[in-house]
Amino acid sequence: MQRRIVLLICSGILLLGGCGPEKGEPTPVFEGEKTLAEVLSILKSRTQSSRPMKANGQCLWQSYSEGEATKESFAMKLWANPPGEVYMQGDVAFNPRGIVLGSNAREFWLLVKPESSSYSWGLWSEQSAAGGLMLVPKSLDEALGIMKITDDKNWSMSREGDLGVLVKRNDKGGIAKKLYVNRRDYLVRKIEYFGADGKVVAFVELDEYVGVSKGFYVSTSIRIIVRGDEKGEGSASITINLTSVKPESFTERRRQVFFNRPPTKGFKHIYKIIDGNMVEQPG
Repeated sequence: MQRRIVLLICSGILLLGGCGPEKGEPTPVFEGEKTLAEVLSILKSRTQSSRPMKANGQCLWQSYSEGEATKESFAMKLWANPPGEVYMQGDVAFNPRGIVLGSNAREFWLLVKPESSSYSWGLWSEQSAAGGLMLVPKSLDEALGIMKITDDKNWSMSREGDLGVLVKRNDKGGIAKKLYVNRRDYLVRKIEYFGADGKVVAFVELDEYVGVSKGFYVSTSIRIIVRGDEKGEGSASITINLTSVKPESFTERRRQVFFNRPPTKGFKHIYKIIDGNMVEQPG
């Protein structure tokens, strides 16, 4: 059960009361065809316009692990302080904090209370594999519209119908990620993540954007697929529908509460994630 839940969260949620989001997508229109540099500049500008936020939503997930299919729907809440600080809690088995996912610049963690009573965490500096639990906070930021684009030279762009396809390559020349953007509004519609073997390990589909602040948009319809092996082992799909997204503010005290890794006391199983592998630690 613990492994199934980890696979669920690893898929990326991924991912989210207050005032409900505005109905209908924003329509920022950019005149004419854009060059690669101009598209990257638009994405960077939107990231720079991002603000701390709070979101509520409903998550439906399905996974296949150890020969068994699992399906469950639950409510979730999320607080984000971009870039990199995320706190998410899911209401599972009548426990409003049945699942807790968090990250900051140094580390990430996943706490699961129902049945497994497990605590998994890792340091960013100890990860190199492209996958597993570490993929969650990385893809979550991007699903929320926060694109980490720091180096233009590793990107290229092609065209597929109404979409522009931005390809990011790693230091070895292999494809690390693809962003599919609508060439009318330059909102990201799909993100593909690639493993070391050059195959897609997960992808995110984004739709129904709302404006959170000036120049910053968040998708309220998020679908995440994680591919398993040839028999489907380890596969998962997640559908997130956000019913509320609004700007938030964090005092330093609230930042410490939400975005610092909590103590391990009270959990039966403690795992440290090193290079994508879960290593059980003494209690």
